[in-house]
Amino acid sequence: MSLYRNLLTGISYNFFAVLISRGLSIVVTVVLARILGPEEFGLYAFLLAIAMMMIPLADFGISGALQKYVHYFDENQTNVVVGCGFTGKLCSSFLIAVLVLVLDYFGGWFRGYGGYVALILFLSSFNLVVMSLNAELKFGQSALAQILMETIFVLMVAGVLVLGWPVTAVLVARGLSYLLIGLPFMLFVARPKWVSIKDEFDIFCKIIKFGFWATALVFFTVVFSQSGMVILSVLKGYEDTGILKAAVTIPTLIPLVSEVIRKPLFPIISSAAKKNRGKLDGQLLAMHKTITMTLLLIFIPVLSVGILFARQIITAVFGGQYVGAVCPFHILLIVNGLSAITISYYSFFYMRDKIKTLVRIGGVSATVSVVGNFILIPRFGLTGSALAMLRGQIVGTVWIIAAFNREYVVKI
Repeated sequence: MSLYRNLLTGISYNFFAVLISRGLSIVVTVVLARILGPEEFGLYAFLLAIAMMMIPLADFGISGALQKYVHYFDENQTNVVVGCGFTGKLCSSFLIAVLVLVLDYFGGWFRGYGGYVALILFLSSFNLVVMSLNAELKFGQSALAQILMETIFVLMVAGVLVLGWPVTAVLVARGLSYLLIGLPFMLFVARPKWVSIKDEFDIFCKIIKFGFWATALVFFTVVFSQSGMVILSVLKGYEDTGILKAAVTIPTLIPLVSEVIRKPLFPIISSAAKKNRGKLDGQLLAMHKTITMTLLLIFIPVLSVGILFARQIITAVFGGQYVGAVCPFHILLIVNGLSAITISYYSFFYMRDKIKTLVRIGGVSATVSVVGNFILIPRFGLTGSALAMLRGQIVGTVWIIAAFNREYVVKI
């Protein structure tokens, strides 16, 4: 099967998975924002941001390792590799969850909400099934699992709101959605196999050899996108955080197209590179150019419409109490657009043993964003947080394009 056919097959399945799951996620966010109000919604955004920053540490690069290395084993070993990855992620998630509980109990690092963060971290282990099926190019099953997780989450959130339970119950629902769908899919669809402890350890060492770098990369990426929520909560309070969360929510639709492409693109690049690294480079680079130009053509009109009708969009979706989100909304449209058009650059570096370059770029971008938040939030509030993200994104975008052109000697 050609590279383009593989990619189109993956995109076809992943399109519906991402569209439905992202759509349901945004519906939940909007409903929570309207019902809870900026203050309580800000608390939810604060806790979710913390959980998202801790999840990469709990994953320890295992999701990315499966994407990259599953094709390097014989087909009869695939289920063993998946089983090894699942065991590793379950253990690492448990250890990080315990660390969160200890830090919250003795130091109050999570303001007394450490138990909820720990629960999400541990149960996120079962979300690995989506990535493991995707790594095996089983795009249909992966898409179904992703859709069902979001559907279960929506139904549980509806129950939480009807019963009038506190916002922390929504975090519990998020974790349970991973367990209720991820566990049966893992056991009956992915069908992991386990071997001796020695063989498990040997396989784990092979697939996790770039786990440290993968963990660092995802951690920097999440710190870049979520640190503003946490810092804003500390410096200004939950109400501003809730308004910033509203400003962030809709612009995250812009990278939807790139997200649709990214999941199938990862294992395709890995598989192609393994089979014939030299001969296929031309095809891969042509695919890269097509993807980048397509995303750029989509981004320009979306950005224009978003900037022109920002106030109408915010008030129509979230209500008048979130009108303060309009200015950061403008900025975050640009941030997410720049992020979207670099997905192919990112995929090449990630899957072709150039992850250290991405870690350096991600680390600098995250640092620019975090420092910018501390400097700009006291003066500009939530708009300052958005400006900090824009600075970090510009640095990352320019750097990754320049690094790609140097590495592959192409002009895009």
